[in-house]
Amino acid sequence: MIGAASAMGHRMHVSIDAFTSMLPENWRLSCAIITHMIAIVSLSTFGYLGYELSLIAVDKITPILGVSYLYIDFAVPTGAGIMVMFCLQHLWQDIQKLKRREVVCQ
Repeated sequence: MIGAASAMGHRMHVSIDAFTSMLPENWRLSCAIITHMIAIVSLSTFGYLGYELSLIAVDKITPILGVSYLYIDFAVPTGAGIMVMFCLQHLWQDIQKLKRREVVCQ
């Protein structure tokens, strides 16, 4: 999750633009903004559920290291939280581009 957050921070996360490349130029930015909002809701839910999972795993101990699974499972909400912050940043940047009538993701 931390690697995915790093990729998202550089707008290098996996995306398939086959659909958006067929859209008119002025619709692409609006599509990106909607995609950011969907990602924020999805990642927030994912992060919350990951947090709940990590709380359940407090009593589980790894057999070799003797470390609580809490620390392992907490990577999910941490990564999701970082990704939400990057999505909010990209959403803000794309809204500013929409106001200035610029091209998306450049």
